[in-house]
Amino acid sequence: MDVIHEETIMFVALMGLVGWVLFLLFRRQQLTTQAKFQRIEAYNKLLEKFATAKEFAEFLDTDQGKKMLEDPMQNGTNPKKTALRFVQAGVLLAALGFGLLMMLSRVSNIVGSQVNPDINWINKEIDYFNWTWITFAMAGGCFVAGMLSYSLGKKWKLLTDQPSKKESIK
Repeated sequence: MDVIHEETIMFVALMGLVGWVLFLLFRRQQLTTQAKFQRIEAYNKLLEKFATAKEFAEFLDTDQGKKMLEDPMQNGTNPKKTALRFVQAGVLLAALGFGLLMMLSRVSNIVGSQVNPDINWINKEIDYFNWTWITFAMAGGCFVAGMLSYSLGKKWKLLTDQPSKKESIK
């Protein structure tokens, strides 16, 4: 009874992962809300600087005025980042697949060393085999999606480099 089973460890790890993902989602929402409040505050300070609506309208007609009203949160997706995220997901899934492959070899050695293997160990070996190759297939799919995103973005000229701050100031 003093033995900690791997299912218990996996459950605790899964709960930790779920908690971490929920924390990241909450933190992202919190930072987005904070950025919106700061933007509203900046708009209020900007409005206080203009005495009349005519001055404000003239400011909005300038390039700086248009740039000020652009929402930085709604820039759209960057095709390079999209491709990179697929590749990152592929790397993580491949690492998970290799971990499952090591567990599969461990379980296979246990099953192979037994004269009359227990059916539970055989089922565990089959499960590890299936999950390993499903994970590798998902990793391969992410790699292909990343390469496809990158090549299509290049073909459609979506991957043009945006001018740096120094170039945009000139």
